[in-house]
Amino acid sequence: EAGHGAAGACSDFEVLAAEAEACIESSDAGDPDRAPVSAAAAVGSSWARRLASPLAMLVVAVSAVLAAATSSQSMVWKDEPALFLNGILTCPGLGVKAANNYAYLLVTSPEATNATFNDAEALLRGAIYVWPMHASAYLNLALLWSKRPPAVKAAI
Repeated sequence: EAGHGAAGACSDFEVLAAEAEACIESSDAGDPDRAPVSAAAAVGSSWARRLASPLAMLVVAVSAVLAAATSSQSMVWKDEPALFLNGILTCPGLGVKAANNYAYLLVTSPEATNATFNDAEALLRGAIYVWPMHASAYLNLALLWSKRPPAVKAAI
């Protein structure tokens, strides 16, 4: 989708703002259960309006890059899980390969538990969600199920 850039993102925020305003208008002021939803919608609507401008989008993007640079400067470079997580969190769309590798690292650890396998499965499912045509995510998910130790399978 080459044409889906800042303009597409702005229209998404405009739609969210319109939905939030509709929620506020349709809410019953006398219903205490609906008041928190309306307040949250109002906050979301104001944020959506602020983020709708291309300049604000640029500021958000630059802030994300600076935050990623700061986190990468303060990380321990010999800690493999931290490196993979930093790659996944910094660029979720581009971190599919990092998610695959980190999931593999989790399950090949000698201390792998059922929770570790569940974390790895969640990472691989997230990678498939972000990039559905990424064949290695499907392959790794299948391998994950075949490599579970008997003790871990018994705990399921």
